[in-house]
Amino acid sequence: MSVVSYAAITLTMLLSFPGQPEMGLAVTTIIAFGDGSATLGGLLLRGSRLPWNHRKSWAGLVGFLVISVPLGTGVYWAEARPAVPYWVALACVGPASLTAAFAESLPLRLNDNVRVGVTASMTILVTQWLFVGSPLVGAS
Repeated sequence: MSVVSYAAITLTMLLSFPGQPEMGLAVTTIIAFGDGSATLGGLLLRGSRLPWNHRKSWAGLVGFLVISVPLGTGVYWAEARPAVPYWVALACVGPASLTAAFAESLPLRLNDNVRVGVTASMTILVTQWLFVGSPLVGAS
């Protein structure tokens, strides 16, 4: 389920918005590196538990953000055509990483790749629209 959901979310973004591959690639980066970093950070650093999910820690949540924000922003910035300033890439990816980090931390049975991917996708669509313009512009 994890691998299938990962691929489905990535392909859905890339096929739905072929003129803006930066969105799909940034979401893929958030899923791949954010989720893994949350696990690693939580296991290695331990720390205080989240009040809404005692199985997860603040260290994991911060680890998710520390890795996914710069990597996702870099991917978005490098792939955006036409090019955007780095701050625009950060403005699009930062909120997507933040909402995805919180989605990953929720005590739900739904696969976390689905939660992280759908949340990051929906958020990046909104931030793309706010800072760059409609993701439908230039789509075939």
